[in-house]
Amino acid sequence: MHRARVMLLPAVLLASLSIALSAQSLARDAYSVSLLGKKWALLIDLPGFAVERYGGDSMILYNPQKDARVVMGVEQRSRGVTSAQCRDLFLSEIRMNAKYPLRAINLFERAPFAFAAFVTTDPAAPPRALRYLNASLARDGVCSDLQVRRPAQDAPDAASLLPFLATARLEENPPSGSFDLLRQGEVEFYKAEPSFNKEDYKRAIQMYEKALEMESATPRMDKASWRLLTNHLGIAYERTGDAQTALEIFQGAVRKDPGDPIFLYNLARTYARAKDLADALDNLQKAFAVKDRLPAGERMPDPRTDPDFSAFATEAAFQQQLQALAGYLDHYEFPVPGGGLKLTIELPRFSPSGDSENGTSVFSREEKDQPLRAAITLTAGESATPEACLQSLQDFQQQVSGVFVRPYQAGSIAMMEYSGEPDSSGGQYRRVLLICQPAHTAYLFLEFSREGNFSQADRDLITQILNSIRVVEATPVPKSK
Repeated sequence: MHRARVMLLPAVLLASLSIALSAQSLARDAYSVSLLGKKWALLIDLPGFAVERYGGDSMILYNPQKDARVVMGVEQRSRGVTSAQCRDLFLSEIRMNAKYPLRAINLFERAPFAFAAFVTTDPAAPPRALRYLNASLARDGVCSDLQVRRPAQDAPDAASLLPFLATARLEENPPSGSFDLLRQGEVEFYKAEPSFNKEDYKRAIQMYEKALEMESATPRMDKASWRLLTNHLGIAYERTGDAQTALEIFQGAVRKDPGDPIFLYNLARTYARAKDLADALDNLQKAFAVKDRLPAGERMPDPRTDPDFSAFATEAAFQQQLQALAGYLDHYEFPVPGGGLKLTIELPRFSPSGDSENGTSVFSREEKDQPLRAAITLTAGESATPEACLQSLQDFQQQVSGVFVRPYQAGSIAMMEYSGEPDSSGGQYRRVLLICQPAHTAYLFLEFSREGNFSQADRDLITQILNSIRVVEATPVPKSK
């Protein structure tokens, strides 16, 4: 099942997070972040603020009346790091990622914090200026950072921002809030996933249920975090064999948030596991009808490869619905470096693979014998030409071992086919077709591979995929609701 579509928190991050549970809860207007193994947390009291975005080790809080945002986060650094060094590291990262230069930079210290104040242009609404104040505090090799920002017209100097951070502190053995319980539950959830360990899922359920209880009494979570919590609670119950409770959770989630496509998809899955074809298809159709409400960059899971729907493989109604969804499921879009353009490509019955990384998107098409894999990479190139593509493949030929077919050019496309080394399991040699195509201000690299040789059907499919490639003007991504 494609659970990764609802997992907003990276597993590596979650494995490093923990909050000690206590009978006491966080005060209504208090917010905290912490790291595993530390018996303290970074806390701040901010009446009138609400969580805008949550990322596990960081949190963005917003006060619409004052048009003020506060960002808080913790990060493991080197042993012995000082507050001033934390500030300098934080400021360096801001400079590196800033769209506009920083102005009026002022560094100062007020124990135990080290501060950095500056002004820069609001990247979301130029030429409006924003005034920032960053406060950094070091302890046990961890940098705790806080940042407050407001429009410069409402914040004449750094001193006007200091009151927002006045309650910031490190607190020993802090009480738990719903976010803390969500993070702790996520640790247990991801621990359980590889082996489907029921005891780990049960521990996750305990955390999730306590978090939901807190949310019912005092809502604090942003919508994305609440959706994550609810989805993983339902999945955890499902994994422990409690299908009825899982069904009730997803039914309740859809009643509360009927426009969320992942709630609807998980409800459809749950009905499918119960062999309820009518309700499964009804909710599957509803899920894809609101797919545009997914966060930018997210995709719907593919029911064609989801084992929860396998019982319906021979059902005509299910196959008919899959056929109607194929246009979306096979269509992929990638931003072209340089801005303003996107590359579209059709990959029939390919599904995203968990191997995607470092700017390369990997897909797999499951077949009876061995999967056919496709890897897509777009790299910037101001003068992208067919000749440069051919040269890049020739350079690649010198670097990789294997039995090569000489690189050649066919129109605007450069291609090279070769047999790579077998995998560690001692299988057949891997056959690879590497293709380079100019895409305006970038190079498109397509790599198709499978164990053994390509069949004629493979080659016809690859030709079909190449003919589907388009570079078009990018349209604004609708905001998730």
